[in-house]
Amino acid sequence: TWFFMRSANIGSETFNYVHDIILEMSFAGNTLSWRSLDNTGLERSRITSVNKCGDKVFATTLDGVFYKHWSNFKTLRRSP
Repeated sequence: TWFFMRSANIGSETFNYVHDIILEMSFAGNTLSWRSLDNTGLERSRITSVNKCGDKVFATTLDGVFYKHWSNFKTLRRSP
């Protein structure tokens, strides 16, 4: 199965998104890692872009525009 992951740079941080999942990407030495962020409210909504304006992060989807305050944006996704 092929899929395309898109990226959004917010300041010096990089976030990736695919379907309804947002991932925080980080580098530590030679190691690249991703952490899945909380996507409550975006389930089953295909994300088309992620942008920050002021203290809010906006995720546009095929179902509309959603936002979260920057202070809560990097909350990790809980395992089901």
